[in-house]
Amino acid sequence: IFSITVSSPCTFKTRKNMGIGSTYKEVMAAYEKKIDKTASDNKTITVGSVYGGIIFTFGKDDKADTFFIGAAAE
Repeated sequence: IFSITVSSPCTFKTRKNMGIGSTYKEVMAAYEKKIDKTASDNKTITVGSVYGGIIFTFGKDDKADTFFIGAAAE
């Protein structure tokens, strides 16, 4: 498996128990030391890097509506 994209109604969670419905603040707190600030903004949090990590995207109410695990860039 090269990558996985998770969206509703999937209930998969990360090792830090973050998933669909987790808030922006919850994800920031759970991964504060591993966030790539150059690849993150107010609608996306990149944990690790785009070369291998987790990318959370946030929709309404600042809740995660998808997250991607893998390499988004080569």
